[in-house]
Amino acid sequence: MRRPSDEDAAKKPVRCGIYTRKSTEEGLDSGFSSLDAQREACEAFVKSQQHEGWRAVPERFDDGGFTGANTDRPALRRLLDQVDAGRIDCIVTYKLDRLSRSIRDFAELMANFEEKGITYVSVTQQINTATAAGRLLQNVLVTFAQFEREVISERTRDKIRMSKQKGKWLGGCPPIGYDRAKEGCALVVNEVEAARVREMFTLYLRERSLLRVAQIANARGWRSKTWTTKAGVTIAGREFTKTSLQQLLVNVVYAGRIAHRGQTFKGEHSPIVDEKTFAAAQRVLEDGRRRPVGRGPNENAYLLGGLVRCAACGSAMTAGTTTKGAVKYRYYVCVRAKKLGVDACPVRSVPAPELEAFVVDRIRALGRDPELVAEVIERARKTQQEGIPPLRAEERAISVELQKLKHEAARLVAALAGPGDGSATASGKLADVERRVEQLKARQAEIRDKIAALSKATVDEADARAALELFDPVWQHLTLEEKTRLVRTVVERVEFDGVKNEIELHFHPLGLASLAEELKSAPEPPAPLKGATA
Repeated sequence: MRRPSDEDAAKKPVRCGIYTRKSTEEGLDSGFSSLDAQREACEAFVKSQQHEGWRAVPERFDDGGFTGANTDRPALRRLLDQVDAGRIDCIVTYKLDRLSRSIRDFAELMANFEEKGITYVSVTQQINTATAAGRLLQNVLVTFAQFEREVISERTRDKIRMSKQKGKWLGGCPPIGYDRAKEGCALVVNEVEAARVREMFTLYLRERSLLRVAQIANARGWRSKTWTTKAGVTIAGREFTKTSLQQLLVNVVYAGRIAHRGQTFKGEHSPIVDEKTFAAAQRVLEDGRRRPVGRGPNENAYLLGGLVRCAACGSAMTAGTTTKGAVKYRYYVCVRAKKLGVDACPVRSVPAPELEAFVVDRIRALGRDPELVAEVIERARKTQQEGIPPLRAEERAISVELQKLKHEAARLVAALAGPGDGSATASGKLADVERRVEQLKARQAEIRDKIAALSKATVDEADARAALELFDPVWQHLTLEEKTRLVRTVVERVEFDGVKNEIELHFHPLGLASLAEELKSAPEPPAPLKGATA
């Protein structure tokens, strides 16, 4: 056995951080997991380099259940923090793809290591970035690692496509009329619910009205699907609306088919309605879509679209039109009453011209009411001061949630790539995760827009008054589109209480800050003719 020499003792110690990773959580609870096996191999290699001064740092950097497709991994971040702090001289992994499967991420990591003088070693592939040959081999292998990841993704998509072409249902909430089989991921008919589905198809073919059928179903106490997830969470059924009923009627599952990317395939499950009935329902729906609904020149003449709410039931009020003879009448209609019928809300509608005239007069009154202007400006300033911190906190919380969902998606993709019926379950969960990610990203973009608006919005009382003085002379010469945009700039929402016959107007706290800009960009009012009086 070789004895350590004085030359060995004089060597500068090389502090080695051992990093391990596993894509799935399977087997992590066992006594000796894949992470333990990777670390043991790396420790043995480090020990073989003791004569060069190598020693493993005691802290463990283990990422169990994390994909190598990105660098959003807690143990890797801790390792990189140790590198930045100067506590690590060499990073050791079992294989190169344990560190990263992305060429871009790997290149960035290597550039960071090279800048800080950090050596990287892959034990089983004989890669040592301290040598030119090691760096060459490293670049070749990381290219193949990314290729393997992309092939897995392609296999996953192919597996989903092939499964649906074979008529397999891939999980998620089963549609009303079906239950999930106790074994596997198949659909089995729930006879009680199936009878209701058949009756709703029959009712629609007879009534030819989504609203009428929804009212009948709700009056009978029927509700949408109630089911319990694998996590034990119960999703309660809801009342039927025009929208949910239409979704039921167009669902090809009831005709014994499975849909995928615009195509349908014969399903493994039993149909609930026959092809003739299903096709007849589609024809009636298509006829309803083609039928004119009173649209004309005034179809967009709604200044307050999206701003009006029904104070009686809390629902939004949407645009509606009726025709009597040659005259068209515009209304704002309670959405709840429109979807569930007149008995669902005591307030059905309000004439649009009267409500719009009231709102415009209130905007004019701002210029004549110093106290109201001061109140709106003070509210705007308070919104600026107090509005940004909670938005930033929500944005941070969304970022954390998105990272968790990315890790969950990576685990599900790995499950999809594997054999067995479990991959079908993973497909349904993956769709739910992707849907949640899209929702969070949309909310994140909305929050960032709000923060940007709050950050740049300033309200000066003199500017606000000057803008309001321009309102009357400019208003008459604006187009409908310009008027609508101007109203939305100032008004946050309009609450109509049809029971008390009252209207409450809420001004946008930051509306006055941008009102002046809107009016400045509006066309100049025409000059009066000579001899004309004001």
